[in-house]
Order: sequence, then structure tokens, then C-alpha cells
Amino acid sequence: MCYLKPCKVKNIKNKKVLMYNGIEAYYDKKIGTRYQTIPGKLKVGDRVLVYGNLIVKKIMNER
Repeated sequence: MCYLKPCKVKNIKNKKVLMYNGIEAYYDKKIGTRYQTIPGKLKVGDRVLVYGNLIVKKIMNER
């Protein structure tokens, strides 16, 4: 069963992303939020929502 879970990006190679908890996920260039100036740019340390092995959305407001 898959569900959404927040993860932190550890390493990025092309479209394959490694998370701190060991999950390998993939993303498309359309990942981003409407508040972001350049959508689709993931950086090391960003928090994202992961569904299975696919990155769904970048989390902007971290508390």
C-alpha cells in the first residue's frame, strides 16, 4: 500500500533522487509549487512528498 510521506533529498543524479531514509525516487521537470520562481528545480536538502517511488510535490512551508 502506497501513501504520501515527506522525505528530505540527500543526492540527485539526473532524474533519480536518493532520500535520507534510503528511498530512491524519480521526478519530472514539472515538480514544484506555484510560489516557486523556477518550477522543477530540486536541490539537496529540499523536502518533498513521495508517493511510492515518485516525487509528487515540493514542500515549501516547513515548520
